Amino acid sequence: MGTREPKNEFEFAAYRILYCTCRRDWQRLIEEMLQLSTAAKEHAAVKHALLVRKAVMTENYHKLFALYRSAPFMSSYVMDISVAEWRYKALKQSVQAFRPTVSVEFMAELLGMRTVSSAVEYLHNHGAVTKDTNGSHVVDAKASVSSITPVSLSSTLDVGQAAEEKQFFRK
Repeated sequence: MGTREPKNEFEFAAYRILYCTCRRDWQRLIEEMLQLSTAAKEHAAVKHALLVRKAVMTENYHKLFALYRSAPFMSSYVMDISVAEWRYKALKQSVQAFRPTVSVEFMAELLGMRTVSSAVEYLHNHGAVTKDTNGSHVVDAKASVSSITPVSLSSTLDVGQAAEEKQFFRK
């Protein structure tokens, strides 16, 4: 009799990849990736985890939050470890890149927020300057560059938003 593969082996391999990515444990991540079989690399959860790793490494936050919203199994719970950090980095990166203004709607999508109102609250809590221009709500990126602050990377607002989003995306 041959050895039998555990039923959820690939799912848990994906969780290990995500955990190493979230904790920036690059050495262990490489070890985990080297242990992946060809079959594991074809599993949806592992493919997702590898795409998350790539998005984190390239700081592609738009892709990262799209992956967060579409996470298979319980992967989004592992990703919650770093959501607050990723959102803050995405915000900092955005106000430097999108001058003079960027729409709040775009920022809500970029930051992986479920609603524009939760994005506005997040933006204000982190010091972003918003204004109404020609009937649309925008972030004044130029004015926000020097005012963005981390508040707390593990603030209850971020944890609460992550839990709220999980309920929304699981429906």
